[in-house]
Amino acid sequence: MSDRRDPRVPIDAVARVRSGSLEIKCRVVDLSVRGMALETCPHDSLGRFVRVTAEVADGSLRLDMDAIVVNSKTVDGEKRWGVEFHDPMQHQVSRIADYVRDRLAAESPEKASEETLAPGEPDPSAKPGQAPATDPEVQRLFEKALNSLR
Repeated sequence: MSDRRDPRVPIDAVARVRSGSLEIKCRVVDLSVRGMALETCPHDSLGRFVRVTAEVADGSLRLDMDAIVVNSKTVDGEKRWGVEFHDPMQHQVSRIADYVRDRLAAESPEKASEETLAPGEPDPSAKPGQAPATDPEVQRLFEKALNSLR
């Protein structure tokens, strides 16, 4: 993800990632209300607009969301993407926030304070059609992805 203001939790899920004719399966490494890290992503696709579908192994959370690849790197020999959710609906953000808060509470109650994870828009300072990240390169790629959809 472009920044780490939001808490993340490890997650055990397989994601199906689609973009145009590309469809791949990746392992979900972690999750926050803003996005997730995906592992074993074979293509360098910074700025790519994708649809991510994933279900947590225990069935407690299912995701089907649009996202933008904002980070692409190799970690421990595995290609990893950071994707940021694009224009998520409030109920999706709330479900993810509840899931993350519950997981953090199970690990450490003080990490799961309501203040830290109050459900809300992913970035209240972002204008519609603006990349959630402030990195100029991510902004440029975000604009390119949006323009390709018009």
